Amino acid sequence: MSSIAIIIPAYNNRDTLAGAVESALAEQLASLVVVVDDGSIDGGAETLDVSNSRLRIRHQENSGPSAARNHGIDVALSAPEITHIFFLDADDALVPDGLPTLLEGLERVRAVAAVGGRWHVRSAKPDDAELRTPPEEWAGRVLPEAGLVFSPAPFFTASGILIRRHPLDHGLRFDPGLRIGEDRDFLFRAAEHGGIYVHREAVFRYMIHESGQNLTGHAHIRRWLEDHLTLVRRYAHRSDAAGPLQRQTSWLIGHGSRILAKQGRTLDPHLWRAYRQIFEENGWIFPLRAMKWRHLLAPLYRLRGARPPGSDA
Repeated sequence: MSSIAIIIPAYNNRDTLAGAVESALAEQLASLVVVVDDGSIDGGAETLDVSNSRLRIRHQENSGPSAARNHGIDVALSAPEITHIFFLDADDALVPDGLPTLLEGLERVRAVAAVGGRWHVRSAKPDDAELRTPPEEWAGRVLPEAGLVFSPAPFFTASGILIRRHPLDHGLRFDPGLRIGEDRDFLFRAAEHGGIYVHREAVFRYMIHESGQNLTGHAHIRRWLEDHLTLVRRYAHRSDAAGPLQRQTSWLIGHGSRILAKQGRTLDPHLWRAYRQIFEENGWIFPLRAMKWRHLLAPLYRLRGARPPGSDA
C-alpha cells in the first residue's frame, strides 16, 4: 500500500503556508507532511496547528529551496512506511483527488516520477484560475526522452513532483547550488532510475505572483540566466538533452533580454559573452530577438526613462 510524504519548503510564506499545509493534510494518502522553514522571519511556521500527528515542522538557516527540500527528504526517509514523496511549495495547494490520480498514473505506467497539469492562479485574482494541461503528445504517458524536462514548458517545477522512494534512498537530491532550474536537474537525474510520467489532469494550484517574485519571475531574471547556464554546461553534451536545452536556452536569452530592455537595462557583458560562447561551442544559432532587445530596444527604453521596478534612480 502506498504511503506518501508531502514536503513543503517555506520561506516567508505566512499568508499562504497554512493553506498549503491544510490542502496536504486533507489528502488521505499523506502519512506525513513535512514543513521545512528555511530561515523565515515572518513567523509563518509558528501559526500552524501542530496538533495533527502527521505534521512535522523543521527549521534551518536560510539555505534556499533545494536545501529545504533535501532536509525534508531526510525527515521523510526516516519513516520506513513512506513509499513516495510529493513536493509542494508553500504558496501552492493540492486540489482534491489530484494526488491519488497522479499516483494511479505513475503506478499504471510503472514510472519512477510523475508531474501533471495545474491550475495557474494569479495572486491579484485568486478566484480566476487558468487550467494548464500538458501537450497532447506527452499527456498520459512516459516522456519519450528524459531530456524533454528541459523543454520550455511549465510542467517540470519542483512543486508538483511525485517520486518513488528508491532513487532517494540511493542518494538523489536537489542541487543546493541551483535556485532556479533545480527541479529540471532533479527530474533529469531521477530518470536514470526510470521514466517520467506526465499526468493530464490538474494536481495542484500554482500561485503566480503579480509582483514577479516567483523565482522564474522578472525580479530574478539574472539568477535564472546564471543557473540555466550551469545546466547547459552540465548537460548540453548529452544527446538526449541537447535539443530541448537549445530550445529552452534560445527562448530564455530572448525572454531575459526583453524583460531587461523594458527596464532600460541589458544583461551584464560577462554573462552575455558566456551565452554567446555557449551557442558557438554547441553550434547553435544565437536568437536575433535577443540581439534586437539588447542593442536596439534597450537603448530606446533607456532614453524614454525606463527604470527597473522599485528603482529610485
